[in-house]
Amino acid sequence: MKKIISTMACVAVVGLLPTQQVSAHISWINLTNLTPVIDGDKHIFSANSIVSSNYGWADAMDEDWGDSHQGAWAQFILTEASNVKIHVESDYQDTFLEFNGNLFPLRVGDLTPGFSLYSGVLPDEAHDYSFPPPAGKEGAWNGLGTTTMGNDDFEVGTIHYIGHAGEIDGLATAVSWMGALEAGIYTVAIGGTCYERESCGAFNRFDADNVSRGFDISLTVAPVPLPAAIWLMGAGLVGLGAFRKRTLAV
Repeated sequence: MKKIISTMACVAVVGLLPTQQVSAHISWINLTNLTPVIDGDKHIFSANSIVSSNYGWADAMDEDWGDSHQGAWAQFILTEASNVKIHVESDYQDTFLEFNGNLFPLRVGDLTPGFSLYSGVLPDEAHDYSFPPPAGKEGAWNGLGTTTMGNDDFEVGTIHYIGHAGEIDGLATAVSWMGALEAGIYTVAIGGTCYERESCGAFNRFDADNVSRGFDISLTVAPVPLPAAIWLMGAGLVGLGAFRKRTLAV
């Protein structure tokens, strides 16, 4: 079951700060462009942003895919093979819109997040309508597979599914993915898990899921340790070299 998308709420990703303008198409949270917190051999990159609904990721996970405007998009670059942890959690952001003397929250703290991880990256300002998805699809965002989108400058890119975190209609307010990745560029597409469950909107009404939600994302990167066998083999070669030198000296 899909949610009705209101015109006012059909926005996509903002940048890293709550005061920045929302974008009609994909704009990136560039995680590895940020200054990391260093913890031993780990580098931790963190940002906060908003997503324009609480159902975008779940919608992208079904057979007719979903609208990229209902997701938030992050990217990162690994210069070497690394162990990676990606963590996304709901975050309350105190921003309101005044209308007819009433205050309405624009960024609320009830996001139930999910995200998909891909290799590759899409062009800046890519969207579903510049490079239309196949017939019968609601949008170009495929939460479980290859996603192709283009922008108005006729630039087209493809990202390839690796894995995901979260469950459709899940109630968790924080989700994580961990694994080893090769050097390269990667995309994280974030959205809400609400699909068929009821009363998951900020105003407890049918179209409330279109209200923007705040979230935090963190990326932890650590080098892949060399297997113990490699260290032992290296030590053995050093020992063999020393033995050979002693033998030649005799």
